Amino acid sequence: MRWALALMAALMICTVPAAMAAKPEKAPEKGKKELQDAPGRVAIAKANDKATFQKENTATKEFASGKIVRFTPADLSGMNDEEIGHGCVIGILDTERATPDGLEPGKYRVFTRKHGNHWQVFYCQKDDAVMKASDTTNVDGNEHKPKFEESGQRLHYWFLKFSY
Repeated sequence: MRWALALMAALMICTVPAAMAAKPEKAPEKGKKELQDAPGRVAIAKANDKATFQKENTATKEFASGKIVRFTPADLSGMNDEEIGHGCVIGILDTERATPDGLEPGKYRVFTRKHGNHWQVFYCQKDDAVMKASDTTNVDGNEHKPKFEESGQRLHYWFLKFSY
């Protein structure tokens, strides 16, 4: 009987490291980049519900190919930097072409927030972040009307410049 207990104890000791080993991480779907620090669905949904848009301030960029990109800004009046830093929708990006950052043609809500000391911009469809802007810069000057810069590859709105 003692040998059976000893055998069971030895088997348990041998199997513990295998059971406690880290599980391999699930690889991202093919063609989708891993979104680091992406906002959650609840934060995006809450921001979407609060957003109102200034259609009269829509910025449009037409490229040589005839494809158009539009940015309709959200109304940020009445919001302070702290509220915006917690996360809000700052506009809608509607693109007819694939962008250098990898956005497919479509319509996206542009969500921004301050994470640590840095501003982040995410492109969202429904309540999911699908891509993070590869370059977001805090600049001087509060642009209330959005404008395309750098041959239409970046947007300047509010005090942010961001790629898309």
